[in-house]
Amino acid sequence: MKKKCIIMVAVITVLSLIFVVYTQTRMTTEFVPTGFPRIIRDIDHLAQTATHIVRAEVLDDSRVEWINTLLGEPIFICCHGDIIERDISRYYELFTVYRLRVLEVFKGDVEIGDILDLAQRGGRLGRYELVNERKIPIVYGNELIFFMSCATADGFGHLPLLLNSSRHAVYHVPSPGADGNMVLESFTPGNNVVLTVGDLERIAEESFGTTPQPTPTPTSTPTPAPETLITLDIFNNGPGGTQSRPNANLQQSGTIRIWTQLDGVNTPLPLSAVITAIDENDNDAIEFVRINQRWAANQGWLEDFNYIDINKNGQWETITLSITVIDQTIEATLVNSLHTPETAPYFHTQVFEEDWRTHIVIWFYQGGQRYTNTHRVVIDDIVLYVDGERANIRDFANNVAPHQVDIPSLQIRRDLDWQEMTIIITELGQTVTHTFTN
Repeated sequence: MKKKCIIMVAVITVLSLIFVVYTQTRMTTEFVPTGFPRIIRDIDHLAQTATHIVRAEVLDDSRVEWINTLLGEPIFICCHGDIIERDISRYYELFTVYRLRVLEVFKGDVEIGDILDLAQRGGRLGRYELVNERKIPIVYGNELIFFMSCATADGFGHLPLLLNSSRHAVYHVPSPGADGNMVLESFTPGNNVVLTVGDLERIAEESFGTTPQPTPTPTSTPTPAPETLITLDIFNNGPGGTQSRPNANLQQSGTIRIWTQLDGVNTPLPLSAVITAIDENDNDAIEFVRINQRWAANQGWLEDFNYIDINKNGQWETITLSITVIDQTIEATLVNSLHTPETAPYFHTQVFEEDWRTHIVIWFYQGGQRYTNTHRVVIDDIVLYVDGERANIRDFANNVAPHQVDIPSLQIRRDLDWQEMTIIITELGQTVTHTFTN
């Protein structure tokens, strides 16, 4: 009886430990309440709802943190004059916080070059995940138009700006050659509010007067002095290439990003720069290169670019990228970590030469060893030797008609006068040889 009690205690102890480990390691997932449907009527309403409207670049240092969204103080006076203290701990939610560099301002008390924190609900921290099904996808390196809000003078707790897909919106920058009627593509899922280039110009005029403030980048980029040194800041290059820094988002999208710099500071270069891209086979690889020409409201497309993207989702292994501008040429060796060498399909044959057959039959295949993918071979590429002499395959094959160019198999006649036959088939970079006796 004592032994049974000891065993039972041991089992209970083990089960308790398993339960503790399970409760400490399991993930907890919750969802942001969907709330009310979008109530934004038009672009004017959207602009009024937003306290800040900017064109900004997403920087590479997003984070996830708990933020208290409670407005005001924990202590407040209710309608009956009673002083009530609220428990503010339940107002904390998980947010993903992005860092933005302001490139242009259409509304709000920020300036070009300012670094902003922008948060939207959702993210994963430790064993807790808050899923926001309306979350706007924001990725490092994106250049976007942001409509966002600061709820109070001090923001939400210590956070100045908030992005809520039911009240705010994000748009792509205009396409090259865009005029005032150009409709910008929405970056916000489910957002049908139409925004044009002209709307942005009008919003800026209403916010700051006839000219957007602060003054955007000049239309033409001044040519740097010759003594200025061109440098490149590279992200997500492959092993063995020019030195770069890792970036998870770029790795996921299959992109190498190259920021242009002067003396180590991110600076646009003139579009007059000569850019070449040559792959490992000395072929032109410019099709994998995208030059990011900059855009500014009231000015359109500027005659400069600030970064270059290289698409790794292509059949190239290395690219030598060359940029020539202001009497300098700088090169970078780019390595495609996603590259898979092309290999010729496996070519093989299957032979049937039993004594009872009137013909020797050879079938041609490519791929695996299970003989499922037949392959046609050009007849004139089959070399035949009969009793030591070169011969024409058409004189000994039963299934080769005069008009045929290629065949999936050979049927060699045994009723003809030959003693030894050698067939050499070179196909898909491989050579197969068969020797038969009659």
